[in-house]
Amino acid sequence: MYERFCILATALRLPEWKGAALRPFIEELLRRADAKARRLSQLVPGMSEECAREAVCRASSMLSWRRMNDVMARVTTQQDLEEEAWDLIDLLPVCYEPAPADMPLSAIPPVVLRSFAKHLQEALRLDAPYAYRLTATLFGARNRTKLAGATPFIPLTEPLYAYAVTAVNGSRKVWLEPCAAAARLDDEFDAMMLVCHDAFLADLAQNEFVDQAGLLAAASNGALFAMEIFDLEGTCFRASTSVKAAELDYPSECRLALAPRNRTHLHYVRLKSGYLCGIASFRQA
Repeated sequence: MYERFCILATALRLPEWKGAALRPFIEELLRRADAKARRLSQLVPGMSEECAREAVCRASSMLSWRRMNDVMARVTTQQDLEEEAWDLIDLLPVCYEPAPADMPLSAIPPVVLRSFAKHLQEALRLDAPYAYRLTATLFGARNRTKLAGATPFIPLTEPLYAYAVTAVNGSRKVWLEPCAAAARLDDEFDAMMLVCHDAFLADLAQNEFVDQAGLLAAASNGALFAMEIFDLEGTCFRASTSVKAAELDYPSECRLALAPRNRTHLHYVRLKSGYLCGIASFRQA
């Protein structure tokens, strides 16, 4: 969890937290959470600052403002920080302060803020559009699109990933290029892997698989989760379905290797590996 904390804290451009900077870092998180609560009370008619603090805490998966302060008070050493990393991960979104020049935001921050908006919606029983507009305003944007950019639509009549051949260090390699929507959604799923608790990741992947089986990030992670519980039949089914749904149009004579250092390829190789493991298990049976 501490590794996830470091990735998120860096992506959200939070202050340094190691060594002598630890306590100032914790105090800065508390200051930012309090500032967001005061801002929220100003944006919602009739909401007191006390109520806003509790709303901010619940949107950060904290039970109460008191509990948040108790957690923060316990973090006095690096070991404390590592032990409390999961609670701090939940708190990081409300402490994010994007600069206008950062908007629209890159992959991780929008996912983090969408999770915050969803929790705020649940805590205050708001309509989803209002909760997202409120969150955008809370973080300094006029609306959701200004904050996170326009969401590209899934092309229903075109492949999600294009097959191409490229030159890498003088040799020919295969390149899998995602369309704009696939690239955005794969990046967002990878970001959710950092934000979401491990207990919910398999369900998250399954929901994405049902909605759009051809998205490689969710599919490959879902296949990996199925493999971890030795559900090789499920792994094989998911992998074969996802590769087919992605509509990769390979020429029959293709024997080229995938171009290196590409996350789309990592997901694809996971799926093919899961499929081969499933086939091998069926043959042994």
